[in-house]
Amino acid sequence: PPAPNVDAVCELAGMGDTVWLSAALKALPPETAGETFRDRDLATPLHRACSSGHMHAAEAIIGRLGREVIYVRDVYGRTPLHCAIYYHRLELVSYLLHLGADTKVKDGLGLSCYRLIKRLGRADTEFLLSRLEPGVLEASLVLHFLECAFELGLTELCRRLCELVDPVESPFYRPPLHQAAEIGDELDVISDLDVILDGVIDTSCHRRDTRDANGHLAFHYACQHGHGEIAGLLYFSDMDNADFCRGVRLALTWRRYQTVQMLTALRPEFTLDQATLSTVVKELDTHLSRMGRFVLPVLRQSPILLARFVPQAAAINDTNILSLLLNLQVPMNGYDLMRRTALHEACQKGHEKACRFLLQHGAEPAVRDWRGA
Repeated sequence: PPAPNVDAVCELAGMGDTVWLSAALKALPPETAGETFRDRDLATPLHRACSSGHMHAAEAIIGRLGREVIYVRDVYGRTPLHCAIYYHRLELVSYLLHLGADTKVKDGLGLSCYRLIKRLGRADTEFLLSRLEPGVLEASLVLHFLECAFELGLTELCRRLCELVDPVESPFYRPPLHQAAEIGDELDVISDLDVILDGVIDTSCHRRDTRDANGHLAFHYACQHGHGEIAGLLYFSDMDNADFCRGVRLALTWRRYQTVQMLTALRPEFTLDQATLSTVVKELDTHLSRMGRFVLPVLRQSPILLARFVPQAAAINDTNILSLLLNLQVPMNGYDLMRRTALHEACQKGHEKACRFLLQHGAEPAVRDWRGA
């Protein structure tokens, strides 16, 4: 009997009629190759099977035409993997990824399968994660699915993916430690980080000193997102002063005041750079009562700067801040260039509680300001 033409085979593949399709594939000449067996749209039978979602038909076609057929592109530039993603055939997407389908080649619209996979919704991503064997994926997809696994709280899968990650340069994905630091308490990651990274942290793939494309450490991500305990896990003793100050600055900028307090406990003595010092003073001037107890200890190495906040605390009648400043060895009897003391401020505002505190702790009532008051 004559060999079936390509249109007939493509039609059977699109219908998913595996009985007739298998018979037609067997009747093809031995020299038939997947790269050349294409219809008027330059599509192979595998394109048609993937578009229609027929797994058994796809397996039969690849078994007969060879694995190379998964790389063939039709007149629209689409590979079979493109077709499976566009038509939401997730079982076939998983199958083709396991076979090593190219995720970087772009179709006529300029879209790669890598980009299309990134645009899948949460439910579709969870489905793929449940079907995929991570060991066969390329590095960029491992990083993508690792980020998804962190967000979904799939701890066991996170650990497996972390073990597979190679040190790759990617402008699109942060290293695994950075991802974990950002997700933080949404994952209850205080315990999960220990589980996920146990045995791999500080290896070639998961070093605390690894930086992202913008030069940030994972420590900086934890500081920015207010995950103080995670920042403690990601802190390392050899961290230079500039990186530590950047963490403090990020925490302040994003109003993560309790994290600032935890950072001060991590490294009680450090030198503030000018940018961080300006940020600290600006935040204290604006929100002294709200965040002074968390942030003032950062200035313990700068007693002159700390002294400026005694009159401010007195002016708002905040004896808790005054007590903290006293514990930081700041005298209560200092005065400014106009010879005004904290006691002047408290008296002028009529704050009896602040006046009593200042008088009990060394404030001099006899000091006169520039007006003689």
